[in-house]
Amino acid sequence: MRLLLSSALALGLGVVIATSLSGRATTTRHSDLLPDARVVRYRFDPKIAVDDSLDQVKAEALAQRSLVILRTPNPSLLVLAKLANARHDFRGAIALARESLDQKRTAAAYSVIATAQLAMGELASASEAAETVLALKPDSGAYLLHALVMQAQGRDAEAGFDFTRAATLEEHGAPAEAARLRALWGRFLMRRGDLAGAAKLYDEALRITPDHPLATALRGELALRTGKLRDAKRLFDHAFASSKHLRYLMDQARAQDLAGEDAGTLRTQIERLLRKEGVGHRLELVELLLDRGGDAKEALVLAREEVAARPSVDARLQLARALARTGAVDDALAQVRAALATGAREAQLYELAAQLERTRGNASRAALYAREAGELDPGGSGWRAMAVR
Repeated sequence: MRLLLSSALALGLGVVIATSLSGRATTTRHSDLLPDARVVRYRFDPKIAVDDSLDQVKAEALAQRSLVILRTPNPSLLVLAKLANARHDFRGAIALARESLDQKRTAAAYSVIATAQLAMGELASASEAAETVLALKPDSGAYLLHALVMQAQGRDAEAGFDFTRAATLEEHGAPAEAARLRALWGRFLMRRGDLAGAAKLYDEALRITPDHPLATALRGELALRTGKLRDAKRLFDHAFASSKHLRYLMDQARAQDLAGEDAGTLRTQIERLLRKEGVGHRLELVELLLDRGGDAKEALVLAREEVAARPSVDARLQLARALARTGAVDDALAQVRAALATGAREAQLYELAAQLERTRGNASRAALYAREAGELDPGGSGWRAMAVR
């Protein structure tokens, strides 16, 4: 039985909603670490998302300057590790975090490792690291991370419990993190078919931090799933304007597709920017090329490279799409099954599985997958079929 906790239930359990939150990362200069040397150390709050590219550049510069003067002990290693995660350099992030652990065993270092392993689809290792974070520092951030790892494995009851604990333990004075928690909790509910619960959490996130990019984008995804295409396009555009995340423009292009509009020009612009970003955004490039249609050969090559580097559910989904596009139906289905074997429960996976089974002439199994997709995504807008075409 699925135990999905909506925002109303969370409030009933005693979650306190902060109404006047404020907080930011700070930069502090110290001159007493080495004689006659100014060591710049960036005090990087792990509760603050590293979304602003200019802030990332500044943080990296400060951390590198600090490490040149004093490699160890130096918490700047964790700054670089978190920035590596933000750039999708997950192996690099893990290496830096492990170097930090050689200096001191901290929850923050294990959090970086768990985040990277989760992104790469190494769920058993991510779970172990997330458990260590909880053991060392059982705060709101630790429970949120654990919730995301449980969600990825389809352990919904545990994920619901962890989201609730994260909200119960959150501290005042961090509006961005409060909004992020509710946005991610809402995403969990939305992708399990609880659209009303998700909407409440998104609204609460945006009440706490108006214009929060992730909450705005997920509000857009909810609009997309329910066929409110004008709202979806507006929200995705707004999320991109405040974050510059190309993911949101890709979603906007899908909204244009569903609205019967030509998204070709927008996708050309996104493609140019993704190619400029390089290997860290290879998976997004694969997805864009498949969304655009046409020859899937490049997408197939890139998708194979991505799965070899990090066999995550998202990577396997895009590889399955590319294989299906080139006619390798059995190979595509093998990738979908590998993704489902991790415990992942995503409507797109079941939708693609249904399409592939129909192609193979297996109507009964196709119907089973289609029912599951419909249960997880009851909006009926047709977006998920477009997302795996």
